[in-house]
Amino acid sequence: MIEFLLDEHGFQKAAGQWPAQPEILKKFVSTLEAVQVDAGQGVKASSDFYSAPISPSTDIWAFVFPQVQPDRDFWRRLEISLGRVTFDIEAPATSDCQVGGTALAVSSRAIGHGVARRLDSRSYPVVVSHGFDPQEISCRYSEREASLFFVSDATHLALCFRSFLRTHSRDETMRPYFDLAFPNLFICPKATVKSLGFKFRESLPHFIDHLSWLSDDFLNVAAENQWDMPKMMLAAKIAFSDESRGTKADRKEMAEREVVIADQTVCCSLHTKLRPTKGRIHFRPPVEGLALDRIIVGLTADHRST
Repeated sequence: MIEFLLDEHGFQKAAGQWPAQPEILKKFVSTLEAVQVDAGQGVKASSDFYSAPISPSTDIWAFVFPQVQPDRDFWRRLEISLGRVTFDIEAPATSDCQVGGTALAVSSRAIGHGVARRLDSRSYPVVVSHGFDPQEISCRYSEREASLFFVSDATHLALCFRSFLRTHSRDETMRPYFDLAFPNLFICPKATVKSLGFKFRESLPHFIDHLSWLSDDFLNVAAENQWDMPKMMLAAKIAFSDESRGTKADRKEMAEREVVIADQTVCCSLHTKLRPTKGRIHFRPPVEGLALDRIIVGLTADHRST
């Protein structure tokens, strides 16, 4: 289970820059909103989150609920986003954590809670914070150490779901997160890790990398090269191709590349290649009005004729 945690230390840092650098707190709130609204995920925070200090004379509660709101529209967004948070993380009063294997020590009950949860294998904690690149970072708390995923930008939210998918061992448990991890793909039921022809753990990272490239880069590569397939293949960082003329002339072979979506049959002749002769992810460009106008990933196979 993926579990989003609101880092009070990160919020303190962002709020402490207000009003000199208001864009920092606004970015923090946009990230929190993206988790809650766009991704539809709940967020947890420390039970005493609001008592954390912003300055020697101001805590988070006084900052969020001032007598005079400094920016009415934004402050309403801030109140609503925090109002959706569940404040139920309990941790010892001393919550000093080391982040990233460095001397950086922060007081964060969210991070301490995340370390404990990750080690107990009960969840995959993602820390919503400020100032971190979207990646897994080793954190140490109370003589225990674990890697937590940090996200501080709404545009990078899909990356944490992709990292979470790498922890899975069955296709069935991965599928509910595909739309969140690969927002530009429509992935059909026949597109599975198991069907690639390798051991699951061997295929999984390549499967995620290939889907990530299709979601993030394929349409850009196509546009930049005016849909000239040979040029696109040279420009792509993931090996892919279309079927050969011989294969396209074989009706039986091409039928194996077809999928049915909303009673419409589409052919996924394009395919990425995990290896030159094995492991295929078959896809096709978006079809207007079908599959949410996304790239269609139709099926995976150990090998089809090329």
